[in-house]
Amino acid sequence: MNGTRREFPFVAVVGQEDLKLALRLNAISAAVGGVLAEGERGNAKTTTARAFAELLAPVPVRAGCRHGCDPEQPYPYCRSCAEDPGEIVWRPAPMVELPLGAAEDRVSGHLRLETVLAEGRREFQPGLLAEAHRGVLYVDEVNLLEDHLVDVLLDAAASGWARVERDGFSFQYPSRFVLVGSMNPEEGELRPQLLDRFGLMVRVATPLDPTVRAEIVTRRLAFHRDPDGFLLGWAEQEERERRRLAEARERLAEVELSADLLAYIVELTLRAGAEGLRADIVMAEAARAYAAWQGAAAVTYDHVLAVAPMVLAHRAKKSYDPPPPPSPGPAGDRGTTPGQSGDTDLNLKPGLEVESSGPEDRVTAVDTGIPPICLRTGNAAHPAALPRTDRGQRGRAAAAAIRRGRTVGTVPWEKSPAPRPLRWPIDWPATLARTPRRLLPIALDAVMVSRRVLPQRPLRVFLLDASASMAGHRRMSRTKGLVLAMAREGYRKRAHTAVLAFRRDQGSVVLSPTGKTDLVARALEALPAGGNTPLWEGLELAGRAIRRWTRQAGYRPHLLIVTDGRVRLTAEVAAATADWGRRMRLSGTAITVVDAEWGLVRVAGARRLADILGADWISHDA
Repeated sequence: MNGTRREFPFVAVVGQEDLKLALRLNAISAAVGGVLAEGERGNAKTTTARAFAELLAPVPVRAGCRHGCDPEQPYPYCRSCAEDPGEIVWRPAPMVELPLGAAEDRVSGHLRLETVLAEGRREFQPGLLAEAHRGVLYVDEVNLLEDHLVDVLLDAAASGWARVERDGFSFQYPSRFVLVGSMNPEEGELRPQLLDRFGLMVRVATPLDPTVRAEIVTRRLAFHRDPDGFLLGWAEQEERERRRLAEARERLAEVELSADLLAYIVELTLRAGAEGLRADIVMAEAARAYAAWQGAAAVTYDHVLAVAPMVLAHRAKKSYDPPPPPSPGPAGDRGTTPGQSGDTDLNLKPGLEVESSGPEDRVTAVDTGIPPICLRTGNAAHPAALPRTDRGQRGRAAAAAIRRGRTVGTVPWEKSPAPRPLRWPIDWPATLARTPRRLLPIALDAVMVSRRVLPQRPLRVFLLDASASMAGHRRMSRTKGLVLAMAREGYRKRAHTAVLAFRRDQGSVVLSPTGKTDLVARALEALPAGGNTPLWEGLELAGRAIRRWTRQAGYRPHLLIVTDGRVRLTAEVAAATADWGRRMRLSGTAITVVDAEWGLVRVAGARRLADILGADWISHDA
């Protein structure tokens, strides 16, 4: 065990073979690039990641260094390493969790207030990026991180360095870590730039096997009753796991990857439509790490196939079939893929029988009393095939909302927004600069606070008329093409897209807010047309959806009503529509009516609808 941490043992987690394999590969080779676990809430993704940290190789540090510097490359702000470097000792690799509501200064570092007040000098306080150096940075609900924090993570993950330009500090320090994240797709999507930074991705789902659930509860209760005794009972297996990982790390440098298998990897990523070259690089490194884990001297065809689903799960743009093996190879030299006999980590208690009929039905169990998870990999779990819901950010996202936003300047405390006490954080450098001779206590009128603005991502909500009149004269196909083109144009501006439709007697949510244009294309392709034109039902649905999405995710909405205008508007409905449009505009929603009517005979109904709503009007032909 590392220090005083008492995490559930990694080897005591039943099943979860894909997730455990992905974490092992990162423990063997940091070049694999991290793991993203995607799945429903309450499936112990965090617990598994914490258990993994116990197996990491220890790192060398200088005795007495409070920052845990690398002896070969100490931090530029570390005074102990510069003044009195001690002997080299070994410490457990750090495991750092990034809180959802963390501010940018907590992530990258900030001024140490205690030193300023006590000694009158500036000292840098390292942030989470420094603490995670040479270890693991775990981000739970990574898809709910603010964009400016994502930018900081991207910069550090890409370069291995964290840069600080604040509080009078201007320098950079090393920050190389294994990035492990978890997310629930129901609560929002992850920016493609950050998604691609995760070398591997696994998806989790809840199985329904009652025997496995009973085993989960049994182990969970045993751990809670006597944590020390439970850990002691698994200590021998945990130590074997740790030794095997250490041997695999030593063996990695000698594992060979043939030119034929490298060509096979390239062909596989091309078939999957993966963008860029990161998939090729990660797959090659992950296959080498897996071969080292299996004790092989060279990468085999089966090693590549074992890691390919995890590499391509978040990068494949189309369905793919693995190409045939580059060469048949001798029997017994093809490795062992997860789920096959020869390498099992189920660790089930005697008498507990579990059946497995394939990757989709693999039995798993975790250390919580909640249902276990089953990892799904392969083409069936492609992002475009996953179900979507209307639910947005909630839970911890709401609890962290007060800390959201980017710092854009400083203002005196009396000008900060209500309610008081301070809603914005104190800017200590600016406050101390206004305090003569650092007199204590500091006068209230000298307090300066950091001014923050909440991020507002643009949201384009398309409300499509899918009635029978839109089905004629190819209006619907032209309209779908227009919506898809506008969604792609919005993607370049980091806008999200949602699609609603009204037809027959009701409106429906076709697609919740998303930043993926391929999902927009699929949703539009499957949208039928026919029936009546229930305009009012569509408007009511759009109003409710926009209010909900804006409240949950802080969007800046723009409603685009796409219709040919062939709808009967009685005086009563027209008055209600005008009042609806006025209330939507007052709430901050921009409205545009897109005229989908074209051809020689036109009724100009869309133009009249725009006048009633007080909305902008553009023609489909524009």
